[in-house]
Amino acid sequence: MLLFLDTEFTTLDRQKMKLLSVGLVAEDGRSEFYAELSEGETWARSDCSEFVIDHVLPLLEGGAARRTEAQLKETLNAWISNKGQPCVVACDSGLDHLLLKRLLDDSWPDNLAPGFHDLGGLLDSRVFEHGAQSYFSNAGVPRHHALHDARANRKGWLAAGAAIKTHIERSTS
Repeated sequence: MLLFLDTEFTTLDRQKMKLLSVGLVAEDGRSEFYAELSEGETWARSDCSEFVIDHVLPLLEGGAARRTEAQLKETLNAWISNKGQPCVVACDSGLDHLLLKRLLDDSWPDNLAPGFHDLGGLLDSRVFEHGAQSYFSNAGVPRHHALHDARANRKGWLAAGAAIKTHIERSTS
């Protein structure tokens, strides 16, 4: 099963980047996960680039979405483990997978493949991009919210159809 992943983070500098939020959508679309790390525990506003301050922080939901790092590890691991079948992460940036690895470093779910499928190469596909963009247009939501971006990637993948699924299956076997 594919798990479409997106993350939001403080900066593009790999040495300084800190995770802000995680969104995942199961391949069948029936199951989703979204959580944010609490400001002050692992990140601060001063860690964020201007772009993140302007475009990402205003989209954070707070409230029930907020978790400590320990809570996020536990709930995310349980969500993935409960899929009951082998899972592969699909994301549009290796940075998303890097941040997932950092988060789950000592608690990687047994059913989650260590690698990932990079949707980045598919972003050049007009069909994929049109499908992803249609999510934002139809839902009336902006980019740079982890769950919405994960949903858009799934929608783009669905739009591109069987050719992409075949490509992913070949690259992960």
